Amino acid sequence: MSDNVKHGAPLYEALLRYKKANHASFHVPGHKNGQAYRIGSYDSMTELTGLMGIDVTEITGTDDLHHPEGVIKEAQQHAASLFGAEETYFLVGGSTAGNLALILSVCTAPGDVLLVQRNVHKSVIHGLMLAHAQAVFLAPQIHGASGLATIPSIETVREALRRHPGAKGLLVTHPNYYGMGASLAELAELCHAHGVPLLVDEAHGAHYGLHPAMPVSALAQGADGVVQSTHKMLAALTMGAMLHVQGSLLDRSLVRQRLAMVQSSSPSYPIMASLDLSRHLLEQQGQDAFNEGLAAAEWLRHTIQTALRRFGILEIGASGGDAAYTTQDPFKLVLYDAAGCWSGYELQQKLETAGCIPEMSDERYVVLALSLGTTMEDAERLYHALQRMVDEAGNGFATGLENRHDHHGNLDSKLDPPSCSNDPHAGSCAREKQEHGIGQQVQAEAQVQAQAKEQALAEEEAVEQAQAEEEAEEQEEQEEQALVLAQEQAQAQEQVQAKSQSQEEQSQQQQLGYTREHKYGQKDKVSSISKSVSTWNIDADMEEKVSVLVPFSMQPQSQEKIEAVSIEDSMGRISAEMIIPYPPGIPLLYPGEAISERTMNRLKGLRQSGAKCQGAADSQLKTIFVYKQYDKEQTKGRSTDEE
Repeated sequence: MSDNVKHGAPLYEALLRYKKANHASFHVPGHKNGQAYRIGSYDSMTELTGLMGIDVTEITGTDDLHHPEGVIKEAQQHAASLFGAEETYFLVGGSTAGNLALILSVCTAPGDVLLVQRNVHKSVIHGLMLAHAQAVFLAPQIHGASGLATIPSIETVREALRRHPGAKGLLVTHPNYYGMGASLAELAELCHAHGVPLLVDEAHGAHYGLHPAMPVSALAQGADGVVQSTHKMLAALTMGAMLHVQGSLLDRSLVRQRLAMVQSSSPSYPIMASLDLSRHLLEQQGQDAFNEGLAAAEWLRHTIQTALRRFGILEIGASGGDAAYTTQDPFKLVLYDAAGCWSGYELQQKLETAGCIPEMSDERYVVLALSLGTTMEDAERLYHALQRMVDEAGNGFATGLENRHDHHGNLDSKLDPPSCSNDPHAGSCAREKQEHGIGQQVQAEAQVQAQAKEQALAEEEAVEQAQAEEEAEEQEEQEEQALVLAQEQAQAQEQVQAKSQSQEEQSQQQQLGYTREHKYGQKDKVSSISKSVSTWNIDADMEEKVSVLVPFSMQPQSQEKIEAVSIEDSMGRISAEMIIPYPPGIPLLYPGEAISERTMNRLKGLRQSGAKCQGAADSQLKTIFVYKQYDKEQTKGRSTDEE
């Protein structure tokens, strides 16, 4: 926290004064402080009518969000002081409003270029559309052990800035939905060296930097514009968020004007009051506000790892060597079935049946969001729910799993997987249907395997020691030879440097997509089928770290140019709709992107699991709209396994 100064809650206090005065309301809203519900259709309306007492509008004493001069201005200043910003703006439309305002503030003319992390929230895409901007999509780094994406590497961003020196900024999402993150400081420094702002969608990191156990905030790492969902991980009402800015790279008067455009002219005073109260709570309690929630999170991690080895936990490895994943939100508990039997969707269903409601799930993981409001009672309830799941599955699954994942919850790929269904969406594991006696047999086999493993480890240590001595001697000889070779290579390198540099530059351009052909035969230019979106797919072309220019606009799709095909027949076709699994709200597929085999299989998996997808015309994901204008010859090489 930026200082030890404690303020009141000026906006909330003003609303309390209004309610206490008990004035006769001759202004909107029409519920008149809740009086419209004096004869309600439900036995109890107090939960809602109590809130209506402070649900007012812009009247004398309550200020105006779009032209703050009184209590709202004061509340926003207190928030900026707490979070370390130069200016803070209250958002009543969630982080979506902040993302839209930032994009519209930096992309002020049609065709302006913005560097954008590929796996961003849909609100970023909508902002690009509203701005009629061009995006250069950047491939995120992939954490090897989990397969989950974080932020683009510094090398990727540097190359994008080299290719697009006129870019208006860089926008990234950090942390991701799973609480994973990496360093932003280098990105901020690189952006500033090129005179462009770093914009961060920190929707899930509003609590960052407020306690020593939390990762460092984006503002503290040098970001220029940061959007935070105060309602997600702090204590505001849903839709309550904040936009923080600092530095000179953002036009703040333009930011305020854009916010007035994308936010309601009748902002919710209860939501704004909750933003004020959330900040006040943190100021009053300081770091103590987080202690109980953090203790509950730590107890859960420790207890699950020691007593419920059936479940793996997503955590940073002991080596910490993966640059894609260097920070973890302690309030995000990400579980998976280490036995490989239950998908994340199934884990969510089982937990919901037990009365514990997760935040989201995917094919492998279930994400549980804790916060400063989580209690030890909540943690114990979750633990008992997980324990019942293991007990009901049979003892055979609680035994022998110690060696299937490390203590950081990463599945050991060197071990043979359990004999469960290979389909993560197939429902209950086949082994769960066998007799309890098999569990005893597995336990006995595990004991034999443990004894054999101890003996094997002892033999391996002796062999490794002998090998280490041999390698040390070989290394000395190699170093002597290397000195001689280095001199010869230096002379040869000077002779061919000019020619080599020219060839290398040409090769680099080809690798980065300047002259390459798309895998479906399209030139690496703006798609002739759709001039509004990308032909670059993160699943299909992960080796392409920097995409071509991708224009966005508000022009609707022509129904005459698209057709619906089955998901099974979609591979190689060009998508005409945006498919957004929600949560987390990150588009899997954009209009204009070629549908790869991997993407097609993910769509089938989402359909089988019953996942909710926004943007899909067919809510059951049986069909997808694609463009008609398509050369059939381009699909000759595609799989026909299901045709």
